[in-house]
Amino acid sequence: MNLCEKQRLLLSVVTLGTFMLLLGCEQTSDTSEMPEQAQRVTRVAYVVLLFRKEHGRLPESMDEILEYDDSTPRIDHWGNEFQYEFEGDEFTVYSAGPDKQVGTEDDLRAELESPPSE
Repeated sequence: MNLCEKQRLLLSVVTLGTFMLLLGCEQTSDTSEMPEQAQRVTRVAYVVLLFRKEHGRLPESMDEILEYDDSTPRIDHWGNEFQYEFEGDEFTVYSAGPDKQVGTEDDLRAELESPPSE
């Protein structure tokens, strides 16, 4: 499958799921960082969707995501590794954000409830 086909597939998958991107509430010193932050966490979430569309299930781990697409971002803007969790058809991709502590207001999160398998 070439990149254009994957992008078209991605658009069709995203329109079928409920996607929420949560950027940290705290302001960064440079607001131009925000688009890059959103792009990285969103890219990981999109790869999860592509994996699910191709394999009929969510990946079991971040390692499986990275094996599926080795261009998937591994770290956020501040050098924190992205984390991945799933339960049923829902998944979350997150990182610790600028303070490097998970569970604080500046965490980056992408959450998605996947559509049922076809």
